[in-house]
Amino acid sequence: RRIDAAAEVEQRSVARRPPRVSAYAARRQPHPVPARAQWPQLQRAYHGRSLPSPEFAEEQIQEVLHRVEKYSPEDELNCGACGYDSCRQKAAAVLRGMAEVTMCIPYMRTRAESLTNVVMDVTPNGVLIVDNALHVQDVSPAAEWMCNCHRAAARGRPLRGSIPIGEDSVAAGAAG
Repeated sequence: RRIDAAAEVEQRSVARRPPRVSAYAARRQPHPVPARAQWPQLQRAYHGRSLPSPEFAEEQIQEVLHRVEKYSPEDELNCGACGYDSCRQKAAAVLRGMAEVTMCIPYMRTRAESLTNVVMDVTPNGVLIVDNALHVQDVSPAAEWMCNCHRAAARGRPLRGSIPIGEDSVAAGAAG
């Protein structure tokens, strides 16, 4: 049995494959396989067609950066979340038409948070936002009026004691 296995391994040998493939092709094709010299030319030449990248003035770069609220070098986080190595590279890509201004995740987060603040400021309902430990994170102006407290004084403090509401409400919040 070992001899049969050795013969089988030899049959599957990489060195034996090209002649076996050629023999198979000769049996399966109606015409014999042409000699290598008769094969068609299979080479191709490629020439670069890349366009030169335009350079932009500092004022143009700054205008794009200002559109995403980046006014100083400290504002440029260069986090790479947009896919570019730096905020300036992304600004140049925007000017080339290769990127959108709003691809900046820190900018979009700030914008979403500011929209939340707008909603909080205009809602007629009293809204209290607390974390898992029941510490006040935010208070709407209506809640300030209803609870007779100030947003700045309530933020970060425990709900119990910082806002005069019934103990039942605090207990229900802790249970939920």
